[in-house]
Amino acid sequence: MKTLERPLHGRFSPDPDKIMEQMIGWGEMARKMPKTWDHEGLTYRIGSPDGEMGKILPGRGFMPFIPLKKMGIIKEHPAVYDPTTFQRLRDRLHLLGHDLLSSEIGAITTRDGIIAARAGGKANDFAFVKASVTTTANVWYSLYRATGMPGAGTYLATTAPTDRVPTRATVGAISQYLSNPGGTDRAYLLTFGFGSVQQLNMGVLVDVVNEGGSFRLSVATAETVAAPTNATRQYGSGSGKGNLLTFVVATAGTPGAGTFIAQYVDDAGANTNAPTLTQAANAVLADVIYPASVAFAAANNFGLFVPLAAASLGVQAVKQTTCSVAGTGVLASQVFFPLMFLPGIAANTYIERDSTSQIDGLTELVNVSQVIGDLRMFVLPNTTSSGVLTGYIKACDG
Repeated sequence: MKTLERPLHGRFSPDPDKIMEQMIGWGEMARKMPKTWDHEGLTYRIGSPDGEMGKILPGRGFMPFIPLKKMGIIKEHPAVYDPTTFQRLRDRLHLLGHDLLSSEIGAITTRDGIIAARAGGKANDFAFVKASVTTTANVWYSLYRATGMPGAGTYLATTAPTDRVPTRATVGAISQYLSNPGGTDRAYLLTFGFGSVQQLNMGVLVDVVNEGGSFRLSVATAETVAAPTNATRQYGSGSGKGNLLTFVVATAGTPGAGTFIAQYVDDAGANTNAPTLTQAANAVLADVIYPASVAFAAANNFGLFVPLAAASLGVQAVKQTTCSVAGTGVLASQVFFPLMFLPGIAANTYIERDSTSQIDGLTELVNVSQVIGDLRMFVLPNTTSSGVLTGYIKACDG
């Protein structure tokens, strides 16, 4: 597939075919997500040092902020939306009565508002460091239990499984270095950046709104949370809309060769089965994102998250997991909302997305009773270790 129309900036211009290939990958990932763009106009951001690279339209695809023709691309793809197509969809949803700005508007709506808040003593900036974890190249991992600043987190280990709604006070939360907003203020993520001594293909900053454990892979019966605790922080319109579901390997092992079914509480409050996944007896490392692991063949590997039932728009909590064949290993569940996807570049290079100069990318850190959430990082390593990672977050209240 040749998409080149003309060079963008002379002989050092990017290759449009490679750009399109990457965007198709993001778009295909987006198409497997709940259809919250169609129903809510909800989006997730993919950043770059120059601003926002584009938006993930859950259930639809990826939309870059630069028109395809300006990138030298003349052939479209079903998973990649040209900004003009996006605008037509946006207008259509607006006519249907959807509030497309609900996740983008808060108390601060201008750059002057950011400056005033920070000048008024409401700046909230910090650096964090996470030690390297053992990884598999091109497979997603969680850094929650990596040592550093903050220290390592701990997954729930009760049998039968239990769950909780974590907050910034949860041990291991990156956001413990942030303060909760005072009065009626809201908290905003302005800048997120990171660098690692190993190349990371992607880093994702997430708010974990519900987590559970331990879900054992060593039994061939359901591992059930008796009374799930629904997520309370709402980034969508409510009832967990827009939240994604994943599992992290809390104890390394080898799952049984059979099937894996996750049951969750959906946005309608019903216990709902995710599609059945076929898992193989391949050993999985600790801290790997389970649906991205070698336990699943390519046809069943959905990367960062577990696919939901077609009618689901999000997740509030996890009810149970069931393996058809017993193996070894333990999982922790994670219900999360992605705040920012940030592609990495070469090792020992710092990359940052600065929202203070792109007000369209301003992201609220949702709170409940003025308590913000548990921010964590998922990473996509390029080799057998994640490398020591240094990150930086700039925020403000207002």
